[in-house]
Amino acid sequence: MDYLNTFNAWVMEEESEWVPNENVWKCVYYFLLVQFLGLSPTIFPAFILIMEIYREETTNLLFGITDRFPTLVIAAAAVSCYWINGFLWLAWDFYAPEWVQKKYLVQPKRQITKATIWKVIKNLLLNQIFTVIPLCLMYDIFLVQKGLGIRIEDYKSFPSYFRLVKEVLLIAIGEILIFTYGHLLLHTKTFYKMHKTHHELKQPFALGAAYCHPFENLISNFVPFSAPAMLFRVHPFSQLFMALIAVLGTQLHHSGWSLPWYSFMEQPEYHDKHHELFIVNLGVTGLLDWIHGTGADSINKEPSGKSIFRSNFENPNKQSKKMSKKKN
Repeated sequence: MDYLNTFNAWVMEEESEWVPNENVWKCVYYFLLVQFLGLSPTIFPAFILIMEIYREETTNLLFGITDRFPTLVIAAAAVSCYWINGFLWLAWDFYAPEWVQKKYLVQPKRQITKATIWKVIKNLLLNQIFTVIPLCLMYDIFLVQKGLGIRIEDYKSFPSYFRLVKEVLLIAIGEILIFTYGHLLLHTKTFYKMHKTHHELKQPFALGAAYCHPFENLISNFVPFSAPAMLFRVHPFSQLFMALIAVLGTQLHHSGWSLPWYSFMEQPEYHDKHHELFIVNLGVTGLLDWIHGTGADSINKEPSGKSIFRSNFENPNKQSKKMSKKKN
């Protein structure tokens, strides 16, 4: 515990002894922002406007409402972002010119029906009302109000770029690790029945990014983003920043659109391949999939010795092939 307190004290430091120039850390911050969001001509400027140019107004507006329930406030901002951005993506799904669809859709024959949209909307509302709100209230009451978790007392002062970069990286690394191993767990035969809901969308679209079973909503959506912030006691702005990044990122990963300004990123092709083949590309990036032998190139290979998961994976594709053979 002493080591963690010492580490958290370093995380809180606003200036770097080695690189005291704040402009250097500002450049690092923008570099990370591009890696997270790409160079979208709409999302990137909007994010900069709200979270950079009007950052003080944003934080004062949100956390000035109440300093007793900051996690709930952050969740409300993230949920609002999810619906707004999700419906904008949905409008693009339906009204993008035909030549754009043929050129940039990962699955050009994708069809999104009204029935699917309503099913997704009902699922999202149920998860947000019955899992997100209660979990945020528990987090605030049992941690934040007892001086644990995010440092709500810091919200009136904006963190330096040095501190912001440290906290953003810690949350990102924590999220990648927790999400990936939680996702691997959900694909095992024991837990796949709860992950099966999400994989009903074989042709994913942005609004359906968080379409899932309530248990998965806890394992894959809430814990990965709240646990690092709780452990490292980050500034509330850092947690708000990463919550919005997480929403925009997961909707990009599920959008099905390989647009030019995302060409330097692995997404959305990387995750789209996961929805197509089920047992590959389970991580956020390719590193952990490479380590565990779950990359897309492993689909036609037997599980390697380095994969402790694949031999225990539930593979719906194999089951459907067996069923079709029996029918024939």
